[in-house]
Amino acid sequence: MKTAFASLTIAFFLIGCDAKTGGGAQLPDVAIYPGAKIVSNGENNGVIGANLEVMDSRDHVIAFYAKELGVPVSPGGSGSLAGQKGGHKITIIVTDAGKGKTSVSIIEPK
Repeated sequence: MKTAFASLTIAFFLIGCDAKTGGGAQLPDVAIYPGAKIVSNGENNGVIGANLEVMDSRDHVIAFYAKELGVPVSPGGSGSLAGQKGGHKITIIVTDAGKGKTSVSIIEPK
């Protein structure tokens, strides 16, 4: 359910006639988790977003992005992180996708 919510959140921001998706779209200004597969990405209405699939544990992914954003994280804590990278506000939602996979949604207002 959380994975669907995160993906729908990204989709909501990216719907519109001026949306750019895939290769023509900008990626959020934060590192992509090593080995992650970009499932979808796009930009629209002043928002850049990306959905990733990672073959690593939720806790490892959260720790990686907490370090990227310079925010504290407690083990087993929330999968929602918010911070700044290079002066850009970034929100990251990390959820367990099952079967050893983790889903990551990244949202950055322009």
